[in-house]
Amino acid sequence: MNIPVNFNKIDGEKFNIGSCGFVIEVDYAESGDVWVTGDHKWPLCFDIDWQKGEYALIKCRPGDGRHGDVLVSDAPLVKFLMKDANSFVHTFLKDIVSTLLNNNII
Repeated sequence: MNIPVNFNKIDGEKFNIGSCGFVIEVDYAESGDVWVTGDHKWPLCFDIDWQKGEYALIKCRPGDGRHGDVLVSDAPLVKFLMKDANSFVHTFLKDIVSTLLNNNII
């Protein structure tokens, strides 16, 4: 699977879920992994393996890098959600973060 078209444009993008604000950061040192930080307590790392088409989701301790609780591992990336940066953010990332927030996981 390829990295979505215009993937680098999501770096710094902001979105809200209810009253919580979030910011997306692309980790270029880790081949396009994505961090979601914001008003919630736990930074989230989407550790993406684009070649395998899989990701892991890690709830990280603030200031402790990628160390934390692995919430999901070896989960498949859904190809149609990865077609461009917009669908990646608004149909993939935002939905996952919303579910975690609404279930008090983050």
